[in-house]
Amino acid sequence: MKAFSRARAGLAVASSAALSLGLAACASDLGQEWQAITAEQSSIAPTAPGLEDQRVRFLRGRTEGWRSTVELAVWSGPDSRHPKAAVTHVKASAGFLFRTRRGPRRHVERATDFADLDLSFGDLERDINGQGPIEFQRFSGPGLDCLAFVQYWGSSSSDGVVGGTTRMLYGHYCATPGETLSDDTATEVVKGLVIRR
Repeated sequence: MKAFSRARAGLAVASSAALSLGLAACASDLGQEWQAITAEQSSIAPTAPGLEDQRVRFLRGRTEGWRSTVELAVWSGPDSRHPKAAVTHVKASAGFLFRTRRGPRRHVERATDFADLDLSFGDLERDINGQGPIEFQRFSGPGLDCLAFVQYWGSSSSDGVVGGTTRMLYGHYCATPGETLSDDTATEVVKGLVIRR
């Protein structure tokens, strides 16, 4: 099995670029690595309050060297300049693994959507959903009350060596601007993060 650090670096750059545009542009504006797909073609199928009223874009691409397939979904509406929700699902190609893990806060700090904000973060929490264990963390800023999440699953081994996972999911969900994200809604978001395939 091969280490995955360079592929993850490429993924972070590509995902940040897509999120910084809020997917308002068409897929061709994001570069050749991204292809617009439909909701039915996407593996990302979360259920969370308020997403049905938002505009949603789905994209698929590959990281440098074809080390993984990346799918991105972003929900945005007229209420905020930041997306209400964004989910990235990464599936490692055969022979590759995720050998390191980043927490939810790290993903938020790397996202260009929140780069201009002074954010505060709550405690790291854990739960279980359809994919298995998931970590999540509240964060807030001016007019924002949000939840960040990250999840790794799917183990693989070669020659008796177990070294990582084959799937990763990360993203965020925000309450309506000016409103508070309730504990019940946070739980519903975490439990409703569904990856279909």
